[in-house]
Amino acid sequence: MTRRIVLRPAAEADINAAAAWYQEQSPLTAARFWRAVEEKLQLLRENPFQYQRVIGRARRALLRDFPQALFYIATDDEIVVVACTHGRRHPKRWQDRVVE
Repeated sequence: MTRRIVLRPAAEADINAAAAWYQEQSPLTAARFWRAVEEKLQLLRENPFQYQRVIGRARRALLRDFPQALFYIATDDEIVVVACTHGRRHPKRWQDRVVE
């Protein structure tokens, strides 16, 4: 079963902000970041339960070659991405977005 990906507005803003930062550093790096996000979203579609739970039902999927992670909640029908956060950011930045 393939679940639908839902990006909450805050998660979409996180991804866009990180991509913009990488774009300032290097357009090539920004393109690699977008590819890493897309690849991870595809992996989540295929098997959302492969990543560990970090709080409640929220799980963390690290992006390859980047210090960011996608935080998400998997249900029977969809995968709700609640945040894309740098690993050095305080966890409260995304934990407040998780609704049980």
